[in-house]
Amino acid sequence: MNAPMSHIRTVTLHLRTLTGGSTPVEIVEAPDMTLLGAIKQAKGTLPPTWADGFMCHSGACNTCSVTINGVPGVPCTAFIRDLGH
Repeated sequence: MNAPMSHIRTVTLHLRTLTGGSTPVEIVEAPDMTLLGAIKQAKGTLPPTWADGFMCHSGACNTCSVTINGVPGVPCTAFIRDLGH
C-alpha cells in the first residue's frame, strides 16, 4: 500500500476577472510552490496573455504585481503555503 502524500494538496485559486467577478481554478500544490508557479500551472484555463507578462521570477522587477488576499504583492515570492486555506 502506498503511503499518503501529506505534502501535496489541491488548492483552489480565485482569480479576479475584468468584470469584477472571480474564476475558481484548481491546481495541485507542490512543495515550496509560489503563487506564480500556481498561475503558470493554471495557464491553460486562463486568458492567453494572463501569465505572459512575468519576467524575473524573483521579486526584483515587480512586473507581476497583483493583489493577494486584498494586499499588493508579487506572486513570484508569495508561497501558496502562506496564503491560508
